[in-house]
Amino acid sequence: MPSRENIPRRQFLASAAASAVALPGAFAHAGQTPPDRGTVAEATNPAWQRNGVADHAAVKRMLGQALTALTGKTSTTDAWRQLVSPTERIGVKFNKVSANFSGANQALGDAILDGLTGAGVRRENIIVVEAIGGSFPGTGEADLAYGRAVDTGRGRTRLTRFVTDQVDAIINVPDLKHHERVGVTGALKNLAFGNTIVEAPWRFHGPDQHAHIAALYALPQIAGKCRLCILNGLRGIFHAGPRPRGRQWQWNHNSLLVSRDPVALDATAHSVVQAQRRTGAEGHTPAYIGIAARMGLGVGDSRRIVLAQLEG
Repeated sequence: MPSRENIPRRQFLASAAASAVALPGAFAHAGQTPPDRGTVAEATNPAWQRNGVADHAAVKRMLGQALTALTGKTSTTDAWRQLVSPTERIGVKFNKVSANFSGANQALGDAILDGLTGAGVRRENIIVVEAIGGSFPGTGEADLAYGRAVDTGRGRTRLTRFVTDQVDAIINVPDLKHHERVGVTGALKNLAFGNTIVEAPWRFHGPDQHAHIAALYALPQIAGKCRLCILNGLRGIFHAGPRPRGRQWQWNHNSLLVSRDPVALDATAHSVVQAQRRTGAEGHTPAYIGIAARMGLGVGDSRRIVLAQLEG
């Protein structure tokens, strides 16, 4: 597991800058500046909820703290301005399988929308999908009709017009969850197997599902548009996931983790979930993380992941 420690902001940024080299493969599709290689910022605050209800102001502060650390900017607005342009149409993709087990979808969604609009993005140019329990009036409506077939290199499928035509960039908002079939589900699977992104993703379950996760995510229409990953680790599921089947298998992790490297984020999430399981049993190993790393989608080796835990 990457070392989780209180790293001074200046030291973290220096380490991140030293690791920021171009990632080959999918990141080059959109001509964007490549994400920082293997960098993850985690903001932790046990006071994110009061009497079991998410504190919107606390969640917003946590997200701002993580983003400024990740980007090296001194303000949340400047951090968002580094990530998005006012002329862009932005999709925000939550995870409906998780429902709203953390109880924070509204608070986190509001924090994201405040950041985007503060950076100049028009509210009607933001489309939020799968945010169960959240309501975001004034935002756009997703076109979930399927377009032409695309070739993943492992077969053909169709993508929704939401991802192919409606949005220029995606803010990817997975949850911290164990997964019975693939070990952990995070940033890569949230887009690769989301049915607001891909037609009938259940078809890709089976013996080759790890390779399918990586191949689907690597499509330029997906990887080329994923601008930022925000892992909701306020609560986590450490067993019997990905659905929140029982409170006995959940715990308060009290964190938001952000990265522009989905592979590093998923590797970090797997380490966190395994540590919480405390059984020493690996269960299903998330082989898709290593496959995605070999495809150039990010860093999967925990020894090369720069992780900062920021207390808020």
